[in-house]
Amino acid sequence: ATSFRYGTVYDSMTEPNDLGSSGYNQRGGGRIHIEVAGDFIRAGLLTVQGAAGSDTAVVGSGGSIYISARTLTGTGSINACCGTSSTYSPGSGGGRIAIYVRNTEGYDAFRSGFVGGIAANSGVYGSTKFPKNRLYGGPGTIYIKTASDRHGTLVLDNANTGSGLTNDEYSSAKVLSSETWMLDRLYLSRCGRLAVAGTIELPNPAAILSDGAVKNHIRLDGGSLVFSKISDGAD
Repeated sequence: ATSFRYGTVYDSMTEPNDLGSSGYNQRGGGRIHIEVAGDFIRAGLLTVQGAAGSDTAVVGSGGSIYISARTLTGTGSINACCGTSSTYSPGSGGGRIAIYVRNTEGYDAFRSGFVGGIAANSGVYGSTKFPKNRLYGGPGTIYIKTASDRHGTLVLDNANTGSGLTNDEYSSAKVLSSETWMLDRLYLSRCGRLAVAGTIELPNPAAILSDGAVKNHIRLDGGSLVFSKISDGAD
């Protein structure tokens, strides 16, 4: 999760357990931890979205959702987005979602079974009146690990939030200098941005996938991107 632009990135990508950070008089998102021995069928809304902003109040950042089940199916929504910005309220960062399915083979098979929305996007300042004072949070993380995965798939999908901004105006999800993220696949979608101060390890360059949005990017901030050439275990 992240707070507004100058906030601190925190919580685990693979084992999220923290609450979202509060804005000015606006609460952060909550925490949901679900472990199901059998199949989990989700039809409604599961949300830890931060509180919405009002006037100049900073919205709350997204919280954390952890789900472990044999399978996850359904048409519901899983939401760890930051709160909705009002006319002048600055946006905050998205939260963390981690989903473990023990009887599903591969990310594509998982998304065929669960066709609902999974979102952890950030928000932006609700107005362009004061562009120099804009505050933007970074996208949250969506981590999926299936039975056939060695390390799992990370999705950074920011729902085109901030698509009209410059690189200096818009924050990224962050791999901290103390962290190493080992992944089978990395999806960048709709302004999915990642700044790497630590290490990301992937099997090969083809494991980085994009929907083609021009604002998707990976930036090395003193960190490294390592291709291990280990392809077994990845879908």
